[in-house]
Amino acid sequence: MGNCQCSEATDSVDETTRLYNFKNQDLSQSQVVVEATQNFHQSRVIGSGGFGEVYKAYVLKFGEVAMKRLHRPVSEIEQPKIADITALSRYQHENLLQLFDVVNLDGRLCLIIEYAVLGSLQDRLAGGGGFMPLTYDLRLKIAVGAAKGIQFLHEFYDKPLIHRNLKSSNILIDARFNAKVSDFGLAEILANNNCDPISTAALHRWLAYRPPEVNLAKINPQYDVYSFGVILLEIVSGLPSLRPLPDFHFLRDYYSHCKNANSKLSQDHKIFWPRNTPKKILRISNHCLRQDNAKRPSINQVKISLISLLPDQMKEQLNT
Repeated sequence: MGNCQCSEATDSVDETTRLYNFKNQDLSQSQVVVEATQNFHQSRVIGSGGFGEVYKAYVLKFGEVAMKRLHRPVSEIEQPKIADITALSRYQHENLLQLFDVVNLDGRLCLIIEYAVLGSLQDRLAGGGGFMPLTYDLRLKIAVGAAKGIQFLHEFYDKPLIHRNLKSSNILIDARFNAKVSDFGLAEILANNNCDPISTAALHRWLAYRPPEVNLAKINPQYDVYSFGVILLEIVSGLPSLRPLPDFHFLRDYYSHCKNANSKLSQDHKIFWPRNTPKKILRISNHCLRQDNAKRPSINQVKISLISLLPDQMKEQLNT
């Protein structure tokens, strides 16, 4: 372990999942990353996507964190883009996953980011892992929180930051069921061109949320609104965005089929829904999924519509 002084966390965990507490503040950042992830051992992996694998760790400076190790070597990333990645740490909002630091380790960038204990919205909707299905009010709370985070990206600075890779797996959930939008900015910075993801696997997931204007030279915030509309379909149906049923490749195609057949998209029957709530969420989603991006609502309008569906107690807790 070199100069690293580390101790096991007090939680009852086995050797392969133990957390390290770094007490030597003179330890280099790269050493911290290596030790915290057990040299990027597979037992520490908690997620994987088009940009890199994510590891769980504990670092004294930040506490419990996630570490995203990018697939693409630093040598293939232009220096201004590395600076752009580091600059993403300035986007601080209660509904954004915080970027704490960026480390160059053996020619790969490692992003030290906030850890969301309940995982992604995609995982929670899929069930399993010993978690109860998300109730309708928690689904709405998460949707509202995600909309608030996206609104911050679109409106806080003079130039909107368009996510471009918004999906249910990029909406993480903390212990209080607050939404944390993750991976914002990376699609634009790391893409081979202005739009395309960097791997074939990511391409298939991305296509499920892709708006029709994706190939246009200029993309506006309504790009994200379209993707958010697909997420609302997932929230209502409990179905995945990709291959929801054998006869449909994308969830939005199944939704279009239901509309054309004058039938309803099946709501998630694992949970209780107040009367007409699924229908109202689908109406909001339908507006988000309009082919003409000029006719889509802003994410703020979407947020306000979703807040109106929350139970009164949750409305009082929100600072809109």
